[in-house]
Formats: sequence, structure tokens, C-alpha cells
Amino acid sequence: MAHAVGDLALGQRLFVQLLAGVVVGSGSDEALQSDWVDVAWRGPGRVRLLQPQTAASPMHGWLDGRIGRLHHLRFTGVAESTLERLCAGHSVTALDNSRFELGPEHNLGVRLLLSA
Repeated sequence: MAHAVGDLALGQRLFVQLLAGVVVGSGSDEALQSDWVDVAWRGPGRVRLLQPQTAASPMHGWLDGRIGRLHHLRFTGVAESTLERLCAGHSVTALDNSRFELGPEHNLGVRLLLSA
């Protein structure tokens, strides 16, 4: 899950301090013009907190004045047959040969990123 936040420190207060997550990585995403921190708990699944670097960042526009907003859910290991059905029946965008996006406007406000 990727969660856009206006302030990484506030996001970490919630997900690390209050919800007892552990920071397992950090860096910058050039395409999203955002800094990120990955937070994990025992078991699979992670939360990536994304903070816009500038007002021109796509994340800044996505936040639209909010302090936080879910940006996307990512699913890996999706069966090829499922990906084919989704691409045929929905407004899915191919990001490359193995990654696809179902935009929030087509999925009740939640962006899905899918890969085989």
C-alpha cells in the first residue's frame, strides 16, 4: 500500500510509533518526485509513505490539501489469466510488459497496481 502524506514525520508517528511498525527502507522516487519510507510489521505486506518533494510533485496534487491519502494498492504474483481478464474488461493501463494500473476513477477511488 502506498500512502501519500504531507509530512513523513507525521506519517511515521502514526505507522511506526502508534501502530508499532518498523522502518525497513527509505529513499526517493524520481517518477513521483517524492521521498518515501517503507514500514513493515511481522508477516507480508508493507506500507510505503510518500511525501511530495515539491508542489509540482504528482503526490502534492493527489493530496489536494489533505494530510494523508491512500495512493495505491499493489498486488504482485497476480495470475496471467486474471491480468488478461482485467485488461480485456476494464480500463487498465499497461505500465510495461508485466505491470498494469487500474485507475482510481475505475475502482471506487482506489488505484490498483498489478503485476504477474
